[in-house]
Amino acid sequence: MKPNSSPIEREEIVAKVAVPAVEAIAGLSRPLVVNDSLGRMTPANAALWNRRASKAGTGRIWPEDGPYDGVLIRLLHDKSAMTMALSAVASRMDKGAPIYVVGANDEGIKSIGRVLADHFEEIETLDTRKRCRIVRGYRNASVVEKPRFEDWATSCEFGVLDRVCEWSSWPGLFAKGLLDPGSELLISTLRSQQGKKAIKFNKPVLDFGCGIGILSAAIRTMAPEVSLTAIDVDAIAICAAERNVPDLDARNSDAWSAISGSERFGLIVSNPPIHTGKSGDFRVLDALLAGAKNRLLFKGALVLVVQRQIPVQKKLEEHFKFVEMLAQTTRFRVWKAS
Repeated sequence: MKPNSSPIEREEIVAKVAVPAVEAIAGLSRPLVVNDSLGRMTPANAALWNRRASKAGTGRIWPEDGPYDGVLIRLLHDKSAMTMALSAVASRMDKGAPIYVVGANDEGIKSIGRVLADHFEEIETLDTRKRCRIVRGYRNASVVEKPRFEDWATSCEFGVLDRVCEWSSWPGLFAKGLLDPGSELLISTLRSQQGKKAIKFNKPVLDFGCGIGILSAAIRTMAPEVSLTAIDVDAIAICAAERNVPDLDARNSDAWSAISGSERFGLIVSNPPIHTGKSGDFRVLDALLAGAKNRLLFKGALVLVVQRQIPVQKKLEEHFKFVEMLAQTTRFRVWKAS
């Protein structure tokens, strides 16, 4: 696998390498497949757990109750999320049941044995091809110390718009559940624009890719009465956002799938992710820009923050008549489009 492979190319290659593991679990009575974003690794008789929404449906925060007699898991890019996922499936597996982990070498699959060792034994690499590998282990008799979703909840205090709050989070969420510099710049810019009356918050607002809800919380502080909707591809992010922002209409969504064709907003805000693991990934950004204009009310605006090196101005001008840069730092720029 080439290091600069696109996210889709990467998943296609991993799915091809995973064929022996797919065939192995297909012969079991009740197997589970985890993190199969393309649907290429899930036999007809297998249960599926994806925490991220896709065209196949919404995500789930936790796998359904087992027991499972075998598991195939596509390596998650975030190590903490992978550790949580392994504990989740281990708590629902029969003793002695096999687990197969498939992933690329540059994603960390070579060191997965150290993480598997908590709940699995006889760990070995079964196949190595296309700079990917399949690793197999068997469920041991150890007790899972954190078998429930709530066991993995974390909290952290930090301030947004001069208000210090306690924020709920889980492993694998954007910026590790903290206030990242991009969101901080976007929030300060929104407050500045509100003071100048250049951006109004008197009509419905959409937080696209909300994470744990930091942007939504800032808007709620600036405009307590505004109707506020938030969407994110990660079901766990939606769970966190609902806890962190009162009265938030939070929806698990693959891009725009959870927004009906008739819904319109006076303001759409976003700090879109532009990486998937090791690869640059503009799919979320491109989906946001392609769909935002038709979801805006008359005189509505899209305001987003992106890293300086991302050629977002040209992308914005393909969809919007008016585009301007509102603020910048050495790392980020805030753009407004209408």
